[in-house]
Amino acid sequence: MQTLTRTRQVIRDLVQANAFVELNRFFDTLEGQWRQAPPGEFPLYLAAVEGHLLTDLDCQGDRALSQVLKAWIDACPKAYHPQVVMGFHCFQRACQVQESGRHNAARALAVEQICETATAHLLRAMGRSTQPVAAAIGMLHVCARFREPGWLAELFQGQPARYRPSAHADVEVQEAVAPILVRHGLQPLAELPQALPACLGWRAERESQDPRYYWLRHALAARPGCFEAVQALAIYLQPRPGTSPDAIELLANGPLCEAWDETMRNALRWMPVEERLTLPHADQLQVIAEWQQLFEAWSQRPLRPRERAVLLGWRGALYSRVLQDPSGGMRDIAASLACQADLAAIPAMGAPFRCLVELILLNGMTDEKQLLRSAIEQLCEGRSHAAACALRAAGHRFGLWGLPRSDEQAKAWVQIAVKRQRAGRAPGFGVLDAARLLWAGNRHEVACYLYERFAELSLPGAALALYGLYHGELGDTPEQYLDDEAARHWLQRAVEAGSRHAKYELARLRMEGDEDLNDRDAMLAVRHLLVDALGNAQTNAQARLHLGILLRQFGEPQERAEAVAYLLSLVEHPDPWIAGRASAELGLAWMQGRGTRKQSRFAAIEWVNRAATLQPGDSAIGEIQAEILNSRNRVKTLFTQCGAALFRGTLHASELPPV
Repeated sequence: MQTLTRTRQVIRDLVQANAFVELNRFFDTLEGQWRQAPPGEFPLYLAAVEGHLLTDLDCQGDRALSQVLKAWIDACPKAYHPQVVMGFHCFQRACQVQESGRHNAARALAVEQICETATAHLLRAMGRSTQPVAAAIGMLHVCARFREPGWLAELFQGQPARYRPSAHADVEVQEAVAPILVRHGLQPLAELPQALPACLGWRAERESQDPRYYWLRHALAARPGCFEAVQALAIYLQPRPGTSPDAIELLANGPLCEAWDETMRNALRWMPVEERLTLPHADQLQVIAEWQQLFEAWSQRPLRPRERAVLLGWRGALYSRVLQDPSGGMRDIAASLACQADLAAIPAMGAPFRCLVELILLNGMTDEKQLLRSAIEQLCEGRSHAAACALRAAGHRFGLWGLPRSDEQAKAWVQIAVKRQRAGRAPGFGVLDAARLLWAGNRHEVACYLYERFAELSLPGAALALYGLYHGELGDTPEQYLDDEAARHWLQRAVEAGSRHAKYELARLRMEGDEDLNDRDAMLAVRHLLVDALGNAQTNAQARLHLGILLRQFGEPQERAEAVAYLLSLVEHPDPWIAGRASAELGLAWMQGRGTRKQSRFAAIEWVNRAATLQPGDSAIGEIQAEILNSRNRVKTLFTQCGAALFRGTLHASELPPV
């Protein structure tokens, strides 16, 4: 939206000029406009309070924003807004830290310490305004998403503030927290507040147990009917285990929203719908009908531009992707882009954007109104939608979709795309997906450009994708792109970057090549690659299969027993090729007595026959079956089968194929 763009530019100009007093006045003006506007119709103020308009986070990062906020606080030590914005900034960094890796003690402590800092700034802000609505909303978020700092509960109980989570953590954990905070330009809270702001009064019993409602009460006391405050509560009432499925409907129909019009109530009701938006498969006829009915019903309701944009976008995606109606899909997506909404701030627009790209690149829909350019530029304006940034880079590099040629712009946007992708800000459409769509749309040079830029910036998966490109695995690969040397180069780059999929691929190629794996060092190197590949969901089963094959053929006696164990774990795998090949390899193991309790031709025949049943016509399994049955000579085959049956010996049920 132009208003958002203009507001961002004013704020950044003031920040670059270090004009913090003027910046403070500008925020005060925004707050005044927000108070004068009807509920929910001036989103710019809360967008500004969240802090991301102050700096270019894609280029400068979190630390730069932390430094700007500290400078603003120092320049205006008694002002309300720098404290509020710092509180929101800390809350968002706490969310980021929580979501950026596996849960552990250090990450949990870092989140608690950042929430302490957020709380301290928001409380300080409340002491500097007679109507601190934004600060109360910030505290609602902190308490609803995480939990109230222990020392704040002590202050409400009339006790000195003492409880610090760091006081109960091991030294090793505290040391591990420091680099996490430094990464975001933050520090632990130096001193605990020893008194509550004068504007905060008593807390009811229910509000002590669930502080969200205390902060909601204060926000609504300062601005009755405040949409953003009620919306903040609704975020945490969305249907999930432990919550009522009717909670938001009850909220929308309740006394907190009685002064609103139906458009604002529908904004709340739409939230759980948006949360569960998915595109069904074409064969799910009942589900498709249900989504059509839902979209039709909602299209009749009064909606804000934001909700209508999402509704139209997803209805267009349903038409184009599922119902195979590209014209209908294009019509709805065009109407979605025309809505006067901040589309860049809506994660749910990722899927409709992908469908628009597919319509133009794959379906050949004409784009006379330059819808793709409009979508790209709108979605790039926010902090998300990495694929839009990638396509913008491609557009500037090659002069596509009405975007002006500019190598400088292309370089800048590809870097932004990779940063957003790394941060997980690519809802519904990733940058590698964008490159794949370009390739599928015969924009080979453009796709190759993006893949190479991504790989040069060490984006996970990009080097492996380039290996597939040069190896001819992307389908309909032009001759000039088939390059074994380039494929090997990018595969090795992917392995060096730690890609488990790449390690499996390299191990498979070495096993299928002419390398002498009787050389112990070579065999162990391949084994190491396969063991590393076991953690990848895509290649785990194939890696186990190849470990079984490798150790059966080239392993020492103990390793051959491991091989049999690997193979046995796969004989009932849902993929018939994997189950069949594992069964055939077990047949060889029993025929040779490698890794099995004894040598048994009968068991070998049983296993290989099962393999042939699972994968009839498989040439590799056919060759193994011929070897076990001596199939190249009918007489030998007959003698082999008769001898196996006569000299079956004692075999346990677990040593034979499952019935």
